[in-house]
Amino acid sequence: MTRQEKREKEAKDRVGMTIKNFYLLDYRCEQKYGKNLQVYLIRCLLCGNEKWMHYNSIKSPDVYGCGCYQKKRSTKDIIGKQFGRLTVISSTEERASNGVIMWICECTCGNQTKVSSSNLKGGSVRSCGCLVQERRFLNAYSAIVKGERKNIDPKDQIGMTIKNLKLLDFKYDKGSYYYFIHCTWCGKEKWKEYYSIVNSKTDSCGCQRKDFGQLDLAGQQFGRLTAIRPTEKRSQRSIIWQCECSCGENSEVRSTDLLGGHTQSCGCLQAERAVEVANDLAEKVGVERTKLNALTMRVPTNNTSGVRGVSWDKESQKWRVSIGFQGKTINLGRFESYEDAVAARKAAEDKYYKPMLEKYKDRLNPKQLAKLNK
Repeated sequence: MTRQEKREKEAKDRVGMTIKNFYLLDYRCEQKYGKNLQVYLIRCLLCGNEKWMHYNSIKSPDVYGCGCYQKKRSTKDIIGKQFGRLTVISSTEERASNGVIMWICECTCGNQTKVSSSNLKGGSVRSCGCLVQERRFLNAYSAIVKGERKNIDPKDQIGMTIKNLKLLDFKYDKGSYYYFIHCTWCGKEKWKEYYSIVNSKTDSCGCQRKDFGQLDLAGQQFGRLTAIRPTEKRSQRSIIWQCECSCGENSEVRSTDLLGGHTQSCGCLQAERAVEVANDLAEKVGVERTKLNALTMRVPTNNTSGVRGVSWDKESQKWRVSIGFQGKTINLGRFESYEDAVAARKAAEDKYYKPMLEKYKDRLNPKQLAKLNK
């Protein structure tokens, strides 16, 4: 037996095995970039989804599921926590399309907005929209410098927050444009030239420049960190402060990261959040060796029959039916008629899935409840 034949046999022998959270259902070999790649049809034990995945992805230490574990509902209290420019004020009764809580947040520019917990924790939403406006403004200015655009009407920018400066008023004086700004770092208000505002090196009214004497943060608390004393170190014109975390550890943090809410602990907060997400996932959807969300999931996009657990078996020329429950695959048989195969799958769902969903219906989100009541 050649080396290639031996590898092929080992790959086929893995079918039926469980690797991490993947149950291997089928195998095929693909040729790509002149190499033979091992590809498996897997069933994700976290959500029940079936898809083809490369063996290298399955074995990767950074991959734990088909992607579903990143989308679970989080109900942890995050009131008072800061994400970018947003500070969480209170929760609402509203839910996003994926079932997560919508939170009322206050932006540093003073506006309030509703954001889902997944967008906050994932970092996809970091302001009420002023950050997007700011970037558009800076991009427009850059286009003017490059000669790709003629001008911007300065009056249209009043009320916007450019980086950390809120534009309150506008004037033209001695050949230059000026804005009356409110600095969100220190609260100071002053007239500032238009060019210095859009300059890439400007991020405050001057209070953050070490030449002007940085804000005294000693004794102030930022999340779990309490600023103790400034050090002689500098990073991007910001003073590095020695801070003490509520867990007892010390760390050095830039003043801009403290004031901007980017760093709120010595690192223990991130570790706790990771544990919280994992525990929340296990508590929310894992009961009696069963993932509740897998029982109500929609038909995978790669399913050609239109019904979960129903597939065409070319060898027997019949419809093969199976159902996954409590970490096991239950074979329901092969049927010549598609209608009989669908009916067998439906009967199995009523037998295995429905009692489990009824028992734990208090843990289901509105979409899952709607499917249960159909």
